[in-house]
Amino acid sequence: MKKECAIVQDLLVLYEDDCLQEESRKMVEDHIAECQECRWVYEASEKMQDIQVQTQTESDLQIQKSASQIMKKIKRRTTLKAVIGIVLIVAVIIGGHVFCNHITDSEWGYSEMLYGIASDDVEVAQLYQLAGGDIYCVLKSSKSIGIQSMTGLQDPAELSNQNEDQTLEYRMRGRTFWETVSALEIKQSTIIFPVRLEGISEETKQEYTCYAKQVVFYGKTMSDKKVIWNEGQDIAKAPDEIEYRAIRAYLENGNVEKAYAECESLGWDSAKIIAEIGKQTSQDGIYEDAGVPILVNEK
Repeated sequence: MKKECAIVQDLLVLYEDDCLQEESRKMVEDHIAECQECRWVYEASEKMQDIQVQTQTESDLQIQKSASQIMKKIKRRTTLKAVIGIVLIVAVIIGGHVFCNHITDSEWGYSEMLYGIASDDVEVAQLYQLAGGDIYCVLKSSKSIGIQSMTGLQDPAELSNQNEDQTLEYRMRGRTFWETVSALEIKQSTIIFPVRLEGISEETKQEYTCYAKQVVFYGKTMSDKKVIWNEGQDIAKAPDEIEYRAIRAYLENGNVEKAYAECESLGWDSAKIIAEIGKQTSQDGIYEDAGVPILVNEK
């Protein structure tokens, strides 16, 4: 190898990296143009460099592809875990609500278990039988009362057992946190429970008569209960003041017919009494079902 060729070939690396001064660069280019051997070395070096670049590019692309696939798998797994987690949470909430409904036999679910007032926290303060037969009851609670729930007498044909003798159920739920802010504290409830209902069945188109055989207060569960009244129980007849309040409650709930019947049972002048009460209170209430218990206004 000529000495000049050895120098040029040593300079090829710097030439390819564009690190030579102009004079040295021109010398390398002139020599490559004239020397076939050095030109072959230069072209071979360029091809090797292209191969390395291509290999590096393909490797980078493969790495990127692999990384992309890994990220997609991670995202899929994360999404799947999130979906499973949400489904489990919803299932627990719904399952718990159904379970609570089952053991309390109430639509309140969790609310019943958390805020339901136990039977031991409730006492029967007053219990009277009205002249028309209905039961006038005052219940006192050691805890603040939020929502109240009651069942009434129903057409026997609509019941699974078609029983004419029925049990009236009553529940109280304690005040929740948001109710303590917006509602007044109430620890007493007055209810009039119907003991007899007559009507024409929508199912059979026949006349029916059903009776209340029992009034029961239920606490947090179906086993937590207190009997308020039993059919045939000997209780005091309502004094005139209570009768007056009951007639007023009938009118406030739109049950004018029952208000008249109560006055007649007492031998009172129904027109006079109802007119007198009408001046004191609104009669805009809508009360279509005489079998539903009435909450008496405490005012």
